[in-house]
Amino acid sequence: MARQAVRSTPAPAEHAATEDLPAYRTKAEVATDVVRRAILSGDLTPGELLTVVSLAERFDLTHMPLREALSHLAAEGLVEIEPHQSARVVRLSHERMKEEYFVRAIVEAAAAAQATKKLDDAAFDALEDLLHRMDRARDARRTADFWALTKRFHERIYAAAPSRLLREEVDRVRVRTLRYLPAFERDHDLVAAAQREHWEIFHALRGGDPAKVERLVRAHVATVASAVHIPPDMSAAHP
Repeated sequence: MARQAVRSTPAPAEHAATEDLPAYRTKAEVATDVVRRAILSGDLTPGELLTVVSLAERFDLTHMPLREALSHLAAEGLVEIEPHQSARVVRLSHERMKEEYFVRAIVEAAAAAQATKKLDDAAFDALEDLLHRMDRARDARRTADFWALTKRFHERIYAAAPSRLLREEVDRVRVRTLRYLPAFERDHDLVAAAQREHWEIFHALRGGDPAKVERLVRAHVATVASAVHIPPDMSAAHP
């Protein structure tokens, strides 16, 4: 039986710029998005046990889409499947963070290098416009806006990589590391450093130098990873 499509709820204005959701999504896609957001925002905490029943009551969703959602989120590395239609939010740890950012540096650098020769004038215009908007967000200390625009900047670059498999890997690892955003999103020194590196990446892309782009993206991911601090209560939650 075909899965029923449902209308998605429009994103709030402050988030609309960061998401391009389709007008209609399946119930499983909606459930996946709802639970994913709760994990990334910290509403569902590291180590927390998630059951289909408890999630259905909490988010007013039905059981079958939630079962599919937990499978999708397990594939994304956000939960670990447990017996009896349940899962557990993956715990945060310094070692896990290092591993995830290590992988992220590899796949993002490769995708950006691939994209170097594929970006056209329209793409460069769009990237430059995003960079100027990021400059304004940095100067106004609007860190949430800055990181939302940063997400779009990187996604625009990686979308130009010709390898679909590589693009999919980038998406997966970026979702996992979004969990660490609260650990550094208000770090204004990091915002300033990251923005300098964004401009360097942009100029290397425009200069058509894949090796330089790859090197800069690796360094940029390392800059962000170095700012992550995992509070003890996040790594030891729900023993």
